[in-house]
Amino acid sequence: MGTEQQDPSNDPSGDEIRTVLDARLADFKAYLETVTDEDLESPTAIDEPDHGIKERVLAMTIAHEAHHTGALSMIRRLLGKGRLV
Repeated sequence: MGTEQQDPSNDPSGDEIRTVLDARLADFKAYLETVTDEDLESPTAIDEPDHGIKERVLAMTIAHEAHHTGALSMIRRLLGKGRLV
């Protein structure tokens, strides 16, 4: 398909990935507990037309996370594993 196979022995373990994801989720939750409506209405530092204000980036982040969760759930089902969510 046009991509080189990578050596999976170089990949992080599932536990290492989970540790990083859990830390990122904790940071995100901490941010959500402190963010104000005024913060969300302020412009982002990203110079892209689709980003605009922080509220828009937050909404895009949530949609992006949902997309990947769905993709991972589908892959797990195809592999005969239990549901992810």
